[in-house]
Amino acid sequence: MGEAAAWPLTDVQAAYWLARGDPDCPGIPGTNLFAEYDLPGAWLPFLQHAVRRLIDRHDALRVVVTGGLQRVLEEVPRYRLEMVDLRGVPSGEAEARLEATWARLRHDAAPVDRWPLFQFVAHALDDGRVRLLVRIDKFLADGESRLLLERDLFAMLAEPAARLPAPDVSYAGCLDAARRAERSAAGSRAYWRGRARGLPPLLLPPAGAAPARGAGRTAFRAHPLLPADRWRRVRARAGAQRLTPSMVAIAALADAAAEISGRTCFTLPLLGMQRPPDLPAAQKVIGNFTTLHLLEVTGAGATFADRAAGLRRRVLTDMEHQGHSGYRLLRDLHRTRGGWPVVPPLTVATTLEYRQRTARDGEPAGPHRVLKASAHIRGELSVLTVSEGPDGSLRLRCQVVDEAPP
Repeated sequence: MGEAAAWPLTDVQAAYWLARGDPDCPGIPGTNLFAEYDLPGAWLPFLQHAVRRLIDRHDALRVVVTGGLQRVLEEVPRYRLEMVDLRGVPSGEAEARLEATWARLRHDAAPVDRWPLFQFVAHALDDGRVRLLVRIDKFLADGESRLLLERDLFAMLAEPAARLPAPDVSYAGCLDAARRAERSAAGSRAYWRGRARGLPPLLLPPAGAAPARGAGRTAFRAHPLLPADRWRRVRARAGAQRLTPSMVAIAALADAAAEISGRTCFTLPLLGMQRPPDLPAAQKVIGNFTTLHLLEVTGAGATFADRAAGLRRRVLTDMEHQGHSGYRLLRDLHRTRGGWPVVPPLTVATTLEYRQRTARDGEPAGPHRVLKASAHIRGELSVLTVSEGPDGSLRLRCQVVDEAPP
């Protein structure tokens, strides 16, 4: 292994580290991104080299975590792709072996102090296709980074001889920028420590929302909220009142949560992304830039529009103090008030202001398909994501994950 420069863990990484339990036992599973891809068989001979090119290109894929620090390795051994040949295997047995690989990836106790913090497993199938299963520790990447990795991997496989433009900034450069920003965050720390004294308890998942402990599975439930025509009208009315689609969705979820829980006052954990604002090129960097905003919900306002406007004002004020993230605030509350987890058991996200590039945007779909993608965060039981469907309708996706894989 090459020499490694070291940086403190980011706020989200520190939360994952603490949620894993004893830092002296870094092999506890539970913070991973998973993805499954259907690829043309003609790409199989180039797959291992493409993964090695990804590792060379993105320094976040050369990170290990030791002693509470993340270290970016200059050099790593040549990665060996795991290959499973299922050609000639009866279809039922082939599916069972694919499921067995998934189970192994989900429950491998992969230590974060040993490289690599990811696995790529390729299965050659009878129909001339390749099924690629991927596990990436969330210490290394967030959901947007998974999309960036997909883009680069598919580009390398489609044109193996082509050279992609070199990134303008590295993950290490982003960590340096975060360290500079930390030095000027005193005002944000003071703001949130003052707010922390009056924050109501976190919103919790409804009783029975999580699978049985030890089930080791992730369940997804999609719920239609509004058809496309009604959602377009809601967006237009919201825009006239200077409310973003995401703010409307968050206000609606807050109202629903208040009715279900019987509580008008609670703290709603909102997931977001915060890449270094002074590095525009960071938008193309692989890393975990997840941030958390703890939104105080009070139920104030006679109408839905009033409540949504009140939440908007609160969010705008809070966003002026992003230097002290919700993950860091949870650690403060865990230490000073007790009863607060370092990772919230329920989080809310929206993708209404972010839409990944697809074939509809003029980008060729290519001969590959993304079959599924998910995340598993130890300690996190439910994730609610509001998004637009392909037909423009509004939908709610509920991801319920097991608290403790076997």
